[in-house]
Amino acid sequence: MTLAPGRAPSLLTTTVPAVLPRDWCVLRTPPAAGSWNMACDLTLLELARTQHTGFLRVYGWSEPTVSFGRNERTAGVYSASALVASGLAVVRRPTGGRALLHHREVTYSVAIPMHDDVRWQQAYRAINEILLRALEGMGVPANIVETRTPSNAERQRSAADASVTLESSAGEVCFSGMASGELAVAGRKLVASSVWRERGAYLQHGSILIVDDQRLLMQALGPNIDAPEPAAVLSEWMTTSVAETADLVEIALRKSISECGNVRPWSIPADIVPAIDATGGRLAQVNWLWRR
Repeated sequence: MTLAPGRAPSLLTTTVPAVLPRDWCVLRTPPAAGSWNMACDLTLLELARTQHTGFLRVYGWSEPTVSFGRNERTAGVYSASALVASGLAVVRRPTGGRALLHHREVTYSVAIPMHDDVRWQQAYRAINEILLRALEGMGVPANIVETRTPSNAERQRSAADASVTLESSAGEVCFSGMASGELAVAGRKLVASSVWRERGAYLQHGSILIVDDQRLLMQALGPNIDAPEPAAVLSEWMTTSVAETADLVEIALRKSISECGNVRPWSIPADIVPAIDATGGRLAQVNWLWRR
């Protein structure tokens, strides 16, 4: 893989990488159900805390799945029956953010130990720098967004009523607008990430689109959902299949991390699989999925 013409590789700043661990485990897991994927990320979060090691996982989804943010309001906004009728599974993430459709994409998760006196924004920036370098190494002309960009729906509401503040509302999806620190190409979001921090550890995971399927959310849920802006997608620069593209992303991320730490391949030990399955069962329960 070579860099895109005329672009130099991004460099991690001299201060931010200090929040990252030196030792990393990298794994690729096959496509799985949403609840299992989220349970696996939570397990890696616990391992990062107890083993003081970073974990990078690249994975996919066994079926098109909508994920809700940890504290996102779903009552009166999303319809379970409409999702089922559209052939979309659903899960609630342990991280924040807004609704997102996982389908033809590469999903990553990063779990790291983090001291209580470190701001989560430092880890977010450092991990996004790693993502950026990986994407640049694949020839994708990405950049980190420095200033929050409101969604089209926010701009329309603001124009209609000058008293409206530019805050996200129920019914807006993850690829509507861009937050500071996210990855984009020419003003279009490429990577949607969400985070969660607890008890000495930090979890970040997100979606790197291969094909933009986010409008399927509108088809499934109708007028309750504001249309997302067109996203940047890896298929603009790559002609490989979804599985092959995921392979290339994993290789690029492994290389990017190796420039700031020690990396070794890792697989999930058989003795922790039952715990992941049990956690996945809890995450699939209605009282978690539709809790608000």
